[in-house]
Amino acid sequence: MTDSQASGPNNTNRSDPLYVGYMPAPDEHRRAVKRTLILLAAWLSFCAFTLVLTMPSPGEGVWENSNERVWEGFLTNDPYPMLLTPEETLLVVSMGKHGAHDQIDEFANSHVSLRGYELRRQGRRMIEMVPDSITPLGEAPSPQPTLSMLDIEPIDFTGEIIDGKCYLGAMKPGNGFAHRACAVLCLRGGLPAMFAEDDASPDEPLPLLIVDGSTQVPEHVMQYIATRVQMKARRASVGTLPVLIVDSSTIERANDFFGNPKTIVIEQSED
Repeated sequence: MTDSQASGPNNTNRSDPLYVGYMPAPDEHRRAVKRTLILLAAWLSFCAFTLVLTMPSPGEGVWENSNERVWEGFLTNDPYPMLLTPEETLLVVSMGKHGAHDQIDEFANSHVSLRGYELRRQGRRMIEMVPDSITPLGEAPSPQPTLSMLDIEPIDFTGEIIDGKCYLGAMKPGNGFAHRACAVLCLRGGLPAMFAEDDASPDEPLPLLIVDGSTQVPEHVMQYIATRVQMKARRASVGTLPVLIVDSSTIERANDFFGNPKTIVIEQSED
């Protein structure tokens, strides 16, 4: 056999690797695949670690949905469903994405006990009431809640309108764009709206909102949920709960933290 024949294309003793599916891969191919897999694993780990570091905190809300408790106090529907105890004022909500106005209307302005599950965050506590769990307790001191105004003139606020139940622990995160659709459904269902101010202290209780004289968020305000807004409001309180009295005409979308205006369209309710 001549030298030219020995180096021909059909020579099986050629030195460059040739991959055949039913035979072991050449050493050079195996090394290349291992290097590629190691680099890919390192890159994916780096991306995952970076993503975790840049994600906002889901918050410290607690929902004790496996620990049913009993509360006793003065039940009222004005301006929110609330249970007034000697120590504090607790918001009361129904299970699911619904306010408790209809459930407690029959027992409003009376001394009762009720069963439910506690939600809490940033000094605010809420009761998710078990259906048909209200028991009248007869005559007792009735501390009528009154809305006390703290400001004569409106002042400026910047932050986010949130639904109270999810923010206090029913969802994580309970605020921000990722929670927008849920927040809109909850607020349409009558759950109490709260306001998370940008520069509020972490241990400062979040104020509730009364918009245009109502605790029900108007439909035209839903477009501002899950965005940073600026508005003018007067501070007030009811029981131990801070409240903001807002004129919806003063609510406008603020720039995000990068200086860019957010434009989000929310479908109008069919109701």
